[in-house]
Amino acid sequence: MARLLYATFDPVPAPKGASRHVQALVAGLVAAGHDVTLAAIGPGGEVAGAHALPFRPPPGDFLSQALAFGDHVVAVAAGFDAWHARDIWGGYPLARRGGTPLIAEINGLPSIELPYRFPALLRHPETHAKVRAQEDAFLAAARGVLTPSSVTAAYLQARGVAPERVVVVPNGVDLAAFDHAEPPVRGWPEVLYIGTFSPWQGLETLLQAFTRVPPPTRLRLIGPDGLWGGALRARAAGLGLADRVVFMPPVAPERMPALIRAATVAVAPLDGGPRNVEQGCCPIKLLEYMAAARPIVASALPVVEHLVTHGREALLVPPDDPAALAVALTRLLSNPVEARALGDAAHARARHYGWDASNQAVLAAYARWEISPA
Repeated sequence: MARLLYATFDPVPAPKGASRHVQALVAGLVAAGHDVTLAAIGPGGEVAGAHALPFRPPPGDFLSQALAFGDHVVAVAAGFDAWHARDIWGGYPLARRGGTPLIAEINGLPSIELPYRFPALLRHPETHAKVRAQEDAFLAAARGVLTPSSVTAAYLQARGVAPERVVVVPNGVDLAAFDHAEPPVRGWPEVLYIGTFSPWQGLETLLQAFTRVPPPTRLRLIGPDGLWGGALRARAAGLGLADRVVFMPPVAPERMPALIRAATVAVAPLDGGPRNVEQGCCPIKLLEYMAAARPIVASALPVVEHLVTHGREALLVPPDDPAALAVALTRLLSNPVEARALGDAAHARARHYGWDASNQAVLAAYARWEISPA
């Protein structure tokens, strides 16, 4: 068996989509015969059949914590047949250490995403340039690059990664969990959003749109408060929506299918900024909406259009357009026949995105890069 170190500067296990992705992939690698050690944020123990190392970020700011994680990863890196890093925080230190085949998994790049979280970073171009240089070094050192979106693959190629070194493996979903979930009963129509409250998710547009959606429909936002929750709550109140918007913290993954199935309409209002348009993504929320057979309204972006087609599995609207979003939401809320047809078609489409298919594609890429359990 191959001894693999999988490094990710994310909490695992956790309710986030990133954690669900990590656990599903790790479980697939273990099932294929790999001996996986997981370096992530958490108390350690067994996670998805892997041995998880304990790591708690020390006090300090984000970058100092990320650097501490990199030191932790390098300290445990000896003795493995291959390294698999999900971000530069573990990947760049491993690239500098060298001596072992390295796989880069790129779901997002901090040079694009950190300025949303820390706008002051753009006032320090030298720091931003250093982060980007570390990304380039990580990518250059990797034997191969996995990414969940063809948009992201094109971006990486524009950054100099040879096309033959990039393999696109879309995110997946636990199909059985959604097929058997029993939704709670709601006494009112509900529009549902799940995910982070990050600016690139388009929640300002969603709140503005919801002012045009008539009562008694409610909007349920499920996600961590983080840096943006307080401002989002204040914005909802300022728009007169305090009694119609329900904020809910993240829930355990086993509870999520039932909550999604209880929604009347599910929404993914991604904005048209560089994080979504240039870098790309593969929204797990969209796949979970599809698996739950929910009618979907989402932004008409390439990252969405690779998963659903307007008028067949979802209604797609221009990003950052509250009026268009409100029209689409109202249309599905008032037309249950169309909503049901879209949800059924989305559910059928979701059958192509089970985690088993995703894991098999990763294993095929591993074999191509001469990393096998034999």
